[in-house]
Order: sequence, then C-alpha cells, then structure tokens
Amino acid sequence: MVDLVDLVMADSEEWMMISRQWVKKLVAVMGLVGLSSVAQADQYATVPPPPPGQGAPAPVDHGDPVTNAQRHLDQFKQELGLSESQNDAWKRYAEDTLATVQAIRDQTKAAEQNVKPETAPQRFDEHIALMRQRLQGFERMNQALKAFYDTLTPEQKAIADRHFSQMRH
Repeated sequence: MVDLVDLVMADSEEWMMISRQWVKKLVAVMGLVGLSSVAQADQYATVPPPPPGQGAPAPVDHGDPVTNAQRHLDQFKQELGLSESQNDAWKRYAEDTLATVQAIRDQTKAAEQNVKPETAPQRFDEHIALMRQRLQGFERMNQALKAFYDTLTPEQKAIADRHFSQMRH
C-alpha cells in the first residue's frame, strides 16, 4: 500500500498513474457488484399477472387434508405409545380433529366453486365468515386436545409438546 506522505510528495505523473490503477480497480469492483445486483433482481422477478378474464393459477395440490390428518394422527398416536386408559380421550381428540379438518376441506371446496360475481366487500365478508367457522372448529379441537393432554404422562407430554411446536398455521 502506498504511504500517504509518499503520495503527497510524488510528482503529478506518478500520482496520475497510481490514481488510474485505483480507479480501474474501483470500476471493476463496482461492475461486479452491479452484475451481482442484476442477478439477484432476476432471481426475485415477479410473476406477471394472468391475462384479463383468467383467474389466478390453481393452488398446489397437497392431497386430501383429511387423509393427511389421519396419517399424522396415526403417527402421533404411535409415537405416544398410549395406554388403554388413554384411548377414550385420544378417540375424542382424533374424532374432533378429523371432523374439523373435513369441515374446513368441505367449506374450502364450496367456496372455490362459488363463482357467482360478487363485489370485493362481499367476497371479504364471505372469507371472514369462513375464518370464523374455522376458528370454532379449532376451538373444539383445542378443548379435546386439552382433555387428552391431561391424561398423558410427563414423557408423553414432552412428545406432544414437540409435536405441536411444529405447527405452521
């Protein structure tokens, strides 16, 4: 690295040579940063909206929610290793869970098939009503879970706590 005193003492031709070298390096670095920014911008490019008259793209199909819920319940029950005395509480919890998931699935399908033209506020009101129905179902599930949870041993409670720590919505 060039000492500052040497730069001040250098004649103007030497100073110009050093300055050009630094400017070239600076331009090269700025060019790399600029290319990197363009590449990142391309990575986050937005998807163009659908043409007029066409709806949004169909959501990804994750399979039947009731089938998925049953699979998760089966795995959870196996992991817990329930005793005979815990089976009644489990049954109530599992039935409430499956009934709620089925109701949500059916409500969602019905709402997707509702293609009558409505205003934005009407659609929003409909969405809020569906969310209230979902909340009521989750509250029923929560009550059944609490009753079931009370029957668990400390080891089983730790398993249940881990299981429910992974809830995403």
